Amino acid sequence: MSASAALGDVYIAPTAVEYLRRCAQASHPIETGGVLLGYRRAGAVLVVSAEEIRDPKSTQHSYVTDERAIQEVLDRLDPADGIGYVGPGHAHPRDLGHSFQDRCSLRRIAKLYEHPIASIVLRRTADGYDLEARVAIDRSVRKGNLIVQAVPKFPRVGRHQEKRQ
Repeated sequence: MSASAALGDVYIAPTAVEYLRRCAQASHPIETGGVLLGYRRAGAVLVVSAEEIRDPKSTQHSYVTDERAIQEVLDRLDPADGIGYVGPGHAHPRDLGHSFQDRCSLRRIAKLYEHPIASIVLRRTADGYDLEARVAIDRSVRKGNLIVQAVPKFPRVGRHQEKRQ
């Protein structure tokens, strides 16, 4: 990750990209999605992994994430890792990016958080699935600069723990 990360940068681990593509392919032609997990650093969103949450009512044009299922995923995370929810992700079975509804949902989610939230949509193309990122903070949604690279781990340091030199 660059020291000069800008708001709108979304770093994603190659393993997370491959996982998202496998989920999209397995579900095609029905939409699927889930949660992006990682960190927020220097205005950027860092995605280290993702977890699919299937919607039994998904269609070729619709996917809704169950909020209880999201919480179940988050409850399984180890707080010591510092990894948390950084946004939603889902696949479109056609070559369409974030829809108007997707952007509205992202605005609604972003109002719940102080730091940027990322959204990734996988668009079906002739060559497979391409990823499109959007980033939101407060009510502002902008196109994200998606950077696929290894994402460093940032373990959480407790309030009462001191760094040793």
